[in-house]
Amino acid sequence: MKRHIPNILTFCNLISGLGSLSLSLQQEYTWAALLIVFATIVDKLDGAAARKLGTESPIGKYLDSLSDLVSFGIAPFVFVIDQHMTPILLLTGILFVCAGTYRLARFMVKENPFFTGLPITLNGLLFPLLYFLHWNTEQVFTIAFIGMSMGMVSRIKIPKL
Repeated sequence: MKRHIPNILTFCNLISGLGSLSLSLQQEYTWAALLIVFATIVDKLDGAAARKLGTESPIGKYLDSLSDLVSFGIAPFVFVIDQHMTPILLLTGILFVCAGTYRLARFMVKENPFFTGLPITLNGLLFPLLYFLHWNTEQVFTIAFIGMSMGMVSRIKIPKL
């Protein structure tokens, strides 16, 4: 049973991202934001559990990245676009999802003692924080999309904790 705990946590991440998508489309933004934050928490726990239990696996790594794309790429995109559907946000949001996808793909093919580029999981804190601080304007979200896109595809080296 213990070997399944990390993947169960990963699926909790995925389910939280999917729940956030659904709630965003129902204009339940507070709950959608909270589910993105919850996804961030369980995402941190799944890798830690895998290392602690000695159950790291290639499939776990792939499941984690696919879940991260949903929870920290697509869910924030829908969360923002449903609040402010404008051409510039749509364009920068698509760029944001593409940058997050590229960041995760790069992570999957390179084994480094550090991360390259900002982790996509930062979006799980940034976009809910902007919402809860009432900084959820078209301009702020546009800057966040562009800034995170640039950060995720950058060559910034971040130590793994």
